[in-house]
Amino acid sequence: KPSHHYMPKDQWEDHFEKVKQRRQGISGHYERPYFHKNGSIVWTYVSAVPLLGDSDEIIGSFAMFSDITERKKMEEELRKSEAKYRTIIDLANVGIWAIDTSLNTTFANQRMADMLGYTIPEIIGKQVHLFMLPDEWDDHFARMEQRQAGVSGHYERRLIRKDGSAIWTYVSAVPQHSENGEF
Repeated sequence: KPSHHYMPKDQWEDHFEKVKQRRQGISGHYERPYFHKNGSIVWTYVSAVPLLGDSDEIIGSFAMFSDITERKKMEEELRKSEAKYRTIIDLANVGIWAIDTSLNTTFANQRMADMLGYTIPEIIGKQVHLFMLPDEWDDHFARMEQRQAGVSGHYERRLIRKDGSAIWTYVSAVPQHSENGEF
């Protein structure tokens, strides 16, 4: 049987395009599902090159396959887990805000954006102190030094909404560290 009979039909069009590329002398690297003889799907990483004859004419293609089924399963589980936790975070009735070592916003949930009257994209990348009254900045920077030193904190903070009004918030902040202990 031709090789496309061993893959799901939704892969056939892409397969035929890849075959066409091999006939044009173009190599390729891609992921492709195939049917196992028991009917399950086996995910593969394919490295394919044109096969040349004695006169350097293209006479076919040569492909090497690596089984990546376990990796694909882990990626799918991770996607499901991330989606689940993203839903929990988005539905939380508290604002969640994450910053990096430069104090730039890397994450804000929808509740945080709503509290401030901004959209999430308007918050991402901005330094946190830009959402505070200037008289709060010294205390903010001192507390950020504490976070970098590994100290958690709980305190009240005034934040400025997009419309210029101030709101009081209760902050519960914890430092985050990489696997090798870096802030």
